[in-house]
Amino acid sequence: MTPLFQTETLKVFLQKDVRNLYVQFQDKTLKKQTLLDLRDIIDWLHAHIEVDSVLLGSTHSDFGNGWNPEEWKGLSSKEIEFYIEELRQISFAFIHVPQTVVADLKRGASGASLELALGADLRIMEEGGRLVFDHLQQGMAPA
Repeated sequence: MTPLFQTETLKVFLQKDVRNLYVQFQDKTLKKQTLLDLRDIIDWLHAHIEVDSVLLGSTHSDFGNGWNPEEWKGLSSKEIEFYIEELRQISFAFIHVPQTVVADLKRGASGASLELALGADLRIMEEGGRLVFDHLQQGMAPA
């Protein structure tokens, strides 16, 4: 696999022989920067229709645990609203890329990470994995 992008929050590889893009999340939680990095990758995918598929995954044992609570502590309600809307738009954008998008949930996902995975065409998970919508426990509404 050929490294394509390396950001603070994502590792992106291109497997040329099967024309697949691997996108790996570096953190267990979604950061504000993760959303910006994903937006760039979606733009890149629209410009590279020769890529057939995208595999979203994580370097951890599960897909993700939602938002990074440390980042959210200092945000205003307007900023929170902005990032929730950005997540919604990114999930929706994955539905509309020309490639098949697969989310490898591994042992599971929760919160905003699970919402992001819902934008994929296919979701795979290990037997016995857990999916948790815990927005209300965090005092948030789903995107």
